[in-house]
Amino acid sequence: MSNYKTVFFTLGVLQVILGLAMIIPVIIQFLYNEFKIFRLLNSGIITIIFGILFLLSNLDHDKKLNFLKLFY
Repeated sequence: MSNYKTVFFTLGVLQVILGLAMIIPVIIQFLYNEFKIFRLLNSGIITIIFGILFLLSNLDHDKKLNFLKLFY
């Protein structure tokens, strides 16, 4: 089960990074006074929320990695 926790923890980190990357175009659109930003903003916020949920649910995973865990 610890392998799944590691995978879900990594997916949570990637989702938070993706959500933050989705917020950057929203800021640029706001600077250029384009106000059609709500769809991308909502998607970014939802992605960040689910990423944080993945992170928090798998935060206590075993962070020690040895040679045998790489292959099994």
